[in-house]
Amino acid sequence: MKKEISIYLLPAGFFLFIMLLWEMFVSVFSIPLYLLPAPSDVLIFFVKRGHILSVHIGVTLFEVLAGFSLGAVVGISLAITVVYSKFVERAIFPLGEVNKMIERKPQLYYFYWR
Repeated sequence: MKKEISIYLLPAGFFLFIMLLWEMFVSVFSIPLYLLPAPSDVLIFFVKRGHILSVHIGVTLFEVLAGFSLGAVVGISLAITVVYSKFVERAIFPLGEVNKMIERKPQLYYFYWR
């Protein structure tokens, strides 16, 4: 039982410690609100204006689910078409093989360390 509690207690304690450091950092160095708000300011904003955020969360959730659904339908349809049509398989399969040969690391460096 003690080990099960410590699994949750350690991450929660670390999170609270980071929030306390953040709050102290903002207060000690007098960082402006627009540059780096303190965790307490963020919490107050969510409490006062949570209804605005909920509208945006709903729109974003709809867009994510619509994009995922569209991608799944197109991907599954293309997979079924490739499996049952030799013509489509011969047309699309070489593009997939060429795509696998492309080195991925330069693309990752470009996007993440730009």
